[in-house]
Amino acid sequence: MGRKDRIRNSRPELAIATAAETLPTIPVLAAAKRLIKPLIDAGANTDNSANSTAAKPSERATATTAPGTPKTTSTSTGNSNEGTSSYTTELAPYTTTSTSSSNGTAITNSQTNSNFSNTESSWDKSAVKTNSKGNSFNESTSNSSTNAATYTTTNFSQNLTENKKQSQQNYSRVKYEGTNSDQSSSLQKSRSSYNYTTPTYTRNDASESYRNTKSQSDSQYGTGYAMNNGNRQDDWGSKSTSKIRITSTTGSSVNNSSTQVQGKADWTNSSNGSSSNNIHSGEETTVSKSDSQSNNTSGFSKTNNSADNYSVINSTWDNSTINGQAVNSNTRDIYTERNSNANSSYDDGKSKNTTNQDTYTVNQS
Repeated sequence: MGRKDRIRNSRPELAIATAAETLPTIPVLAAAKRLIKPLIDAGANTDNSANSTAAKPSERATATTAPGTPKTTSTSTGNSNEGTSSYTTELAPYTTTSTSSSNGTAITNSQTNSNFSNTESSWDKSAVKTNSKGNSFNESTSNSSTNAATYTTTNFSQNLTENKKQSQQNYSRVKYEGTNSDQSSSLQKSRSSYNYTTPTYTRNDASESYRNTKSQSDSQYGTGYAMNNGNRQDDWGSKSTSKIRITSTTGSSVNNSSTQVQGKADWTNSSNGSSSNNIHSGEETTVSKSDSQSNNTSGFSKTNNSADNYSVINSTWDNSTINGQAVNSNTRDIYTERNSNANSSYDDGKSKNTTNQDTYTVNQS
């Protein structure tokens, strides 16, 4: 088993913080064509109305104080030779909401915040021990609608972020040698939608994204030496859809598109004296699809057109350095399908003409 295989097999899977719904797994390249159902219904109502799916709250520690009540405690005992100290600050989840309405536009905005942090230290003549931890949560939503005589629009957006940090340090006051450990994580989630409607034109857009980051570092130090090890893991994904329909007295057209992205990456670094190793490895897959249909009638002529496109891009990388020397391995696989059909006819009773053309291509590299 090679170095890259050991690294990939040892890293844990990152949990996806779901604020709305878990993104479906992107199909691998070999099974791409069989799994091309829509990622999101572009015509679905994803705004903040009664028909939309409510966002699930993030899993986070429950504050011990009443909502909106700040809490701060600080204690310290002893002297420079021996003692303890403790510090705590906390803001329980607190939500503010504002609404406004003007010229047919109604707007609602809300904001939720909470945070907690604590540090505890103890020391004597020879040693110091310090522990600290903290977390914070932020959520914001915006919802607006406009109703006019000729059009209607709705906009919705939601963003959630949760951060956690923890550190520990132990060191000798005499020799000034010791250890330090840090851990942190960040969970982010967002979703949005846009809908525009007129008698002859409708557009529905929807998008979701998430990014989870987890990092850990450990170090050991003393007189004349230092050892450091660190690891960061990223897990991300997004999906978006768009649907546009146009109608007229002579014809209509529909255009649909969707894109989905999923990826993960590791950053690993270590150093001991003059030696160092740095590794950045990961993979990302992008799936895109689109389709369109149109028809038009003008006098004795009729035309019909349709097209659909499908593509999968798989990328993997391992950008590493060993004592400053680059060791790189990168691949990119691309698969595409394209299909189109054009049909036209002319019939005035005296002459008739019909043409049809199909085009289909597949590329893989």
